[in-house]
Amino acid sequence: MTEYTSVMKNTAEQCSFSVTENAEQICDTVNEFKEEFNQKMEDFKANPPVQKVETTHCIASESWQWYLTLGLTIFSTLLFFAMIFWQEGRIEQCRISDIKYHYILMNGGVGTVGLDSIESWFNDTKKVKQIEAEVRAYEERVQETVRALDQKHRLEEKINELNTQSQNSKKMTATNTNKTLSTIAAHRIEDLFDDFCIYIAKRYGASYDDAILDWNCVGATFRYFGRNIHIQLKVWEYSNGHNNLPDDIITVSDFVTGSGNAQDKNEFFALCQFIFELGSHYGFKYLAVKTPPVIFTKEVAVPNTLIPCMKLA
Repeated sequence: MTEYTSVMKNTAEQCSFSVTENAEQICDTVNEFKEEFNQKMEDFKANPPVQKVETTHCIASESWQWYLTLGLTIFSTLLFFAMIFWQEGRIEQCRISDIKYHYILMNGGVGTVGLDSIESWFNDTKKVKQIEAEVRAYEERVQETVRALDQKHRLEEKINELNTQSQNSKKMTATNTNKTLSTIAAHRIEDLFDDFCIYIAKRYGASYDDAILDWNCVGATFRYFGRNIHIQLKVWEYSNGHNNLPDDIITVSDFVTGSGNAQDKNEFFALCQFIFELGSHYGFKYLAVKTPPVIFTKEVAVPNTLIPCMKLA
């Protein structure tokens, strides 16, 4: 029994020694691993390794179409706005050229020096606006003159038509008792018409051709259709009882100034003064006024006429 106990004791001691030795080895191994791990961590922190990652992206064919459509849309939009800006510049350039052309026409043409001056003026925006306003005003005046001339031609055609009808009617109704224009009176009427042309030229800036002379069997009719003024004088050697008027008479049958049927008193008085001075000079004795309506005093009025009539002297 004592031997068995001794053997067991020795075995236990050997086992305890083996366990202790293994524990020490394990501790040494763990410490070495710990030291190695710490050393590698310090090395990694000091100089970490660079890892290259290669990635391949695949884009579907539908995505290419979408990007192409988007790109074309953006390009078209930019091109559209660029064309608008370019077109606006072209329009402005054409407008300036048109103003230059009409300005040169308005001034009757220019030389080389004048053209250089105009080019320098059009570099100033305020000067361009001023020139444009002048050109527009000039164009409006030209159009108004054209309308006035057109109206004048229409009135002349109507008057000639009425004169033709009147002459034909007079030829059909005239009797042997009616007196006709004498040669002497015709010369006096021609001289008076020349003075009438001088009168409208000085007063209204008209030319000799602007006045119209229409002959008839008892005298003539003077007509002037100017800008904003219409004058018609009937100069007769014989009235043949028309409106109970006497012979050797000048009748203001139409006098209109301005728009509508207005009559400017100053212009009418000037016309009457012309008739007073030159009508009596050429042998005419009476003045009758159909338009505008006037009233003569009893001292100068001729009685029993259907329109106002007075003596010139």
